[in-house]
Amino acid sequence: MNMLSIEWHGSRSHDQDDTDRARRAAEAVLNAAGIADYSALFAEVVAAVDKCREIPAVWREAEYAAWAAGTRGWARPENVDISISA
Repeated sequence: MNMLSIEWHGSRSHDQDDTDRARRAAEAVLNAAGIADYSALFAEVVAAVDKCREIPAVWREAEYAAWAAGTRGWARPENVDISISA
């Protein structure tokens, strides 16, 4: 299935609405870039990490969008990080 997973890192609690906002924001970035197969792009990300190379910029942008949307309205959003996978 072509779906993103959101993983939260940090001690701040979050709820399903935060996760849903994060997923929609990341998907919007990828969709706007014309990415239809999230799994194929994620395989590129994994390969880049394994080879100590830079991951695709669009993936970094999608992770940032997920973090920004998922932590919107929080007093201290810097206390968590979000990663995406497919």
